[in-house]
Amino acid sequence: MYAEPLVVSVDWLHSHLDDPDLILLDVSMEQVVGRIPVRYDQPCYLPGALKFDLEQVFVDPDSTLPHTLPSPERFTELARALGISASSRIVVYDNQGIYSSPRAWWMFQVMGHAQVQVLDGGLPAWLAKGHATQTEPCLPRKTGDFQAHLQSRWLSDSTRVLQALDDPDACVIDARAAARFAGRAAEPRPGLRSGHMPGALNLPFLQLMEGDGYDSLDTLAARFARLGVTPDQSLIFSCGSGITACIVLFAAAQLGYHKLSVYDGSWAEWGADDSLPVVTGASVLFLSHGGGPLPLLGDPGHQAMCDNLRGLVGKIPTPEAILVVSAHWEASQPTVTHAANPEMLYDYYGFPEEAYQLQYPAPGFPVFAEKLASTLRSRGIEAQLDATRGYDHGVYVPLMLLYPEASIPCVQLSLMKHLDAEQHLQLGEALADSLDGRVLVVGSGFSFHNMRAFFAASTPETEKMNQDFEDWLQETVSSGALSEAERRMRLVNWQQAPHARYCHPREEHLLPLQVCYGIAGGPCREAYRVEILGKQASVFLW
Repeated sequence: MYAEPLVVSVDWLHSHLDDPDLILLDVSMEQVVGRIPVRYDQPCYLPGALKFDLEQVFVDPDSTLPHTLPSPERFTELARALGISASSRIVVYDNQGIYSSPRAWWMFQVMGHAQVQVLDGGLPAWLAKGHATQTEPCLPRKTGDFQAHLQSRWLSDSTRVLQALDDPDACVIDARAAARFAGRAAEPRPGLRSGHMPGALNLPFLQLMEGDGYDSLDTLAARFARLGVTPDQSLIFSCGSGITACIVLFAAAQLGYHKLSVYDGSWAEWGADDSLPVVTGASVLFLSHGGGPLPLLGDPGHQAMCDNLRGLVGKIPTPEAILVVSAHWEASQPTVTHAANPEMLYDYYGFPEEAYQLQYPAPGFPVFAEKLASTLRSRGIEAQLDATRGYDHGVYVPLMLLYPEASIPCVQLSLMKHLDAEQHLQLGEALADSLDGRVLVVGSGFSFHNMRAFFAASTPETEKMNQDFEDWLQETVSSGALSEAERRMRLVNWQQAPHARYCHPREEHLLPLQVCYGIAGGPCREAYRVEILGKQASVFLW
């Protein structure tokens, strides 16, 4: 087993710098991927720190993959050169706070040296305390007697990963950003396929971070609980090249999970090998569905919307199933339609008779519905099935424009009556890695939904209020300048947007967007503005 506690505080380290058996290793990396790097005006090291080079030295020089673990023989030689012995108590840190230090911790576990701990918050936390630093690493004072003993349980290869994908007692957890996991964002390394391993779960490492360090243990526990994994499962962690996978593994270790390993080749190996299976995530579309059945009745105030939706069909791979999250169904718990042949719900009034003759005979998909409900339950979200619910107009109005042949099976997921933005985001996140490229998710809402404003004369002031909110929404959903933490926080705290409550006196027509973003996990690839009934509205495609 590894040393307890797994982390040490800045205060502890400051008071133990002169301990005779202490070895302090700076394991910072030049290349930081997946987060905004912390930059320094000059090199900065903790007093007494030795340089542990993860990028050029403590690697396999014969491997074509980045950051590959060195052989035990090479690790032994390099560790001894740093003065490391069997009795050494090692503390590792990096200049990003928590980034590459978990990788170094894991490497020592693989090589059989358990007495290794991570400095909580790394160099930024040390500087925040006002402690002294130096501009160069120290040189080793002596040669150590360290001897590596390979602990293979900490290490996985592609063969073991393939076996784990079909093993209910094992689980593969991918630490890459959701957009890369889903195949919506290109890999930073050229020549790699996009997507993920079939059956892998996605836990982006940034979801475990708060500032430059880990979030609270309670928050980490909640993140793992939402994955539905248990301490008796074997967990294999993967990422782009084996670095950020260790961030997630180390979080799991802090929570008491003990069957842990890293797929060292990670996506750099898997994505380059055409013999290994890859799947992509679902296409995701948030649309503003207009006023009742009017888009289907030739209303001129909906022409731009109709043209936009019909034009999107060629940009979306033809799905084998459609999941709709409609603003027009709220339930106490997330509920999924379970009918084989859903009926039509004409959930509007005061329209011409033809509005009540509309038909959209797309079949339901009970097996898919059961899978969705099971996925949610496995992640701590109570979900129900409803075999009597039919299609409301939030389903059939946009689908009659997108797929008028009504041949694609469809299920609908309800909103939750409490209308909590955070929980609807989590609802999407819980479903994200169970939806592959055969599925289209449609968030059917309306980015502007003030019914009183639709029936009142517009003024320059109300037009500007509408525009200001749409500007904010377009930036929030589409801007690549925002981090995903910032984007997520904006969508959770949407009421802080300009004129939010004017545009949404009640938020049920906005919340399908939160579910969509929870599934997509990144900026949209296409953003549109359309005019509906004289108001600006948004459509987003991932």
